[in-house]
Amino acid sequence: MAWIWYACAIVCGTGGLALMGWSLFGDRSRGRLRCPRCWYQIGPAVEAYPVTCPECGRTIARAKLLHRTRRRWRWTAVALLIAVVGGGLAVTPTLQRDGWAKYAPTTVLILAYRYAQPPKDPIIIHLESHFQKNDWDQIESTNLRPWQNALLARQCAAVLSDDEASVAQRNHALSLLPALGPRAVAALDPLVAIIEEDRKDELWDAVNAIRSFAPAGERAIPALTALAVRADSTGAYYTDTVIEALGDYGPAAEEAVPPLVVLLNNVPKGHFGGGASLKVVIQTLGRIGPGAAPSLRRLVQLAPDVLPHLRADCIEAVGAIDPLDAPCRPLIMAGLLDAEVRIRDVSAAITVRHEPLLTSTLDVLIEGLNAEDPQERLRAARALLSLGSAAAPARSQLETATRDGDRAIRLFAIEALAAIAKSESKDSLVLESLTQDHDPVVARAARRVLR
Repeated sequence: MAWIWYACAIVCGTGGLALMGWSLFGDRSRGRLRCPRCWYQIGPAVEAYPVTCPECGRTIARAKLLHRTRRRWRWTAVALLIAVVGGGLAVTPTLQRDGWAKYAPTTVLILAYRYAQPPKDPIIIHLESHFQKNDWDQIESTNLRPWQNALLARQCAAVLSDDEASVAQRNHALSLLPALGPRAVAALDPLVAIIEEDRKDELWDAVNAIRSFAPAGERAIPALTALAVRADSTGAYYTDTVIEALGDYGPAAEEAVPPLVVLLNNVPKGHFGGGASLKVVIQTLGRIGPGAAPSLRRLVQLAPDVLPHLRADCIEAVGAIDPLDAPCRPLIMAGLLDAEVRIRDVSAAITVRHEPLLTSTLDVLIEGLNAEDPQERLRAARALLSLGSAAAPARSQLETATRDGDRAIRLFAIEALAAIAKSESKDSLVLESLTQDHDPVVARAARRVLR
């Protein structure tokens, strides 16, 4: 029955245009001399100007004014109204088929967001055309303008503050806020309320949204700290996200560090063995940096008792906080002598960044190369390899180590000399001589590093 709407639209449109033409051009002068105010016909001719209208008393100074076309503006308004009605009738079948949201401006969709019911509401469907989603159908970002992001964040806040909002509305608003970035700070108060009211099904989404606008919104820190140290939060699905959120508020380290230290001290030893939460705590302390100094002692005590991957995280965190602190130096030195590659690499990176630490470390390693114990010499050669070009002061000792009776020590010494030679853009005569070594493994290694 769409033809009925189109027929009515044609009638209204045609009638409106005809009425508008009559109201604007239907009463032209056609040579008559009329008053431009009351339209009284003054006469067939006027001898001199100005002339006064005998009907209304207006004084006309120019002949052009007596030849004006009479406009009926009220009928023009009526014609416009009829034309608008005709246009509405013309689009009615399309709106009935596709819904009004398809043709509404984006800003109108944003203003109507709080009244939409996801996921099938046309407002949500057409608004989501501005969202980018990942492979898991999670909203990652928007292509809206910044002021539209801020407006949408306020609409999400209104949904979360509405006690009558459905679960689907709240979940969609919570999933949308992280994609709005810093503009999502407009929803800070209802997000904090979710944490304080302990809405367990929404805790992770709320904390994830708070992370999106950190370090703004410092008012969330007390709620996050209370949630982090709560007795039932250990091992909960949202705990790691809470800890990472505290790390995002690095400028507020004096508030974020104490609950993290509490976690380091109170989490059961079995949880420390390989728990993901411990890894997040350690990495978060490292991100906070020097402000996390109260955790140094515990990190140093913890490092020897955990698995290698967590030990590397402990050393990396110590290096970011204060590696020159007296209790931290032995830990970094022990990491440099460790058999695990990542632990050595992390310790070497910290050592190279700090000249006082590098100087004392090289003295210890050079002494280790001259030790009688082959295991000690092996650890020293391995550590010097990890230091790369920074091991240049130990070049002569490494050249001596290439003649060691232990094949492994010789191989590590060759690799270390190659790293030094490469950084200095020159070949080593010692490496060239080793290409003819009686041990085929050593000779092959020397040829490989020279290539």
